[in-house]
Amino acid sequence: MGGTLPEEITSKLIELTDIITQDAQKVSFNSGFQPFLFELIKEYIRLVKIQGTPKNTNLECSDEIFFNNQSFYKENNWKIKVAWFNDQRDNEYSPIHGHDGILSGVLYLKIPEYLPSRKTKDNDGAISFIGNTTSNDLLFTVPQFSVTPKRGDIFIFPSKLRHQVYPFRTENEQGIRRSMSFNIS
Repeated sequence: MGGTLPEEITSKLIELTDIITQDAQKVSFNSGFQPFLFELIKEYIRLVKIQGTPKNTNLECSDEIFFNNQSFYKENNWKIKVAWFNDQRDNEYSPIHGHDGILSGVLYLKIPEYLPSRKTKDNDGAISFIGNTTSNDLLFTVPQFSVTPKRGDIFIFPSKLRHQVYPFRTENEQGIRRSMSFNIS
């Protein structure tokens, strides 16, 4: 599930990560992010219960742990297990991986102006979510969903859903793509 952070929260998170980049000891900052995130998680759970799997994909929106963990549906049980941010520069990428917890997310704080993509299928700088599939599934499903994020975009997904981020290029090779990731338990 995706959405866009309010500009006020995006700006505060950029300010926070700028401070951390310069001095990791200065981490006391109230960004207003957690209440917004928990509202987004409530909506995510509502949509997963209704839909199950995103249309026209073979991505797994849930697994046994997610649906059978009734205590997870109670907001007061949610905890941001860990959160971190990455500054990626030209030609850097994140290989295929998953996360710990029940839900994970990534939000994009800084996006440089990319050069035109070298690919036709998955754009440079895109995040790609990879679902499980067999060769028999390929006729009726799309096992991969990719999106090129914009500043303020946030994506929430099951922690075990594999994903990767493609490298990008900028005109002056000085671009920084800053993302913030988190795991919810």
